[in-house]
Amino acid sequence: MNELYLVSDDNQKVMIDDLFKRVVFHDFTLHSAKSTQLTNGNYETEMDISTVKFFLNPETNKEQTELIDDSLDIALYSGFPEVDNTNMLLIQKVKFNKERTRVTIESNEKPSHVNIDPNRFRIDRNLVDNVLSVD
Repeated sequence: MNELYLVSDDNQKVMIDDLFKRVVFHDFTLHSAKSTQLTNGNYETEMDISTVKFFLNPETNKEQTELIDDSLDIALYSGFPEVDNTNMLLIQKVKFNKERTRVTIESNEKPSHVNIDPNRFRIDRNLVDNVLSVD
């Protein structure tokens, strides 16, 4: 693990600890997503996203919530997300540090769907609410 730490930034070190030193789960939920065309022809997609982080407390053996402080990928798609991401229009890292956040992403094309953590780097027990169609 020391070799991983040597080539990692602070955010990556937190992720390494979460993956190898602790039992961590997430609950990501896309509540809404709306896209509007801008005067320059691009599209602005605004999303309302919940990001909850849980960890297993080794002293009590109970799950507890913890404030998230992490950058997560948000992806825009031209249809329901394909497993191989062939219809991904754009992917962008977004910093999350509270339970509910409004995020705005600009793209060249109008997306039909959005997905949080599309490559499933985090463990989320309910993936159904990670994808949402765009209004």
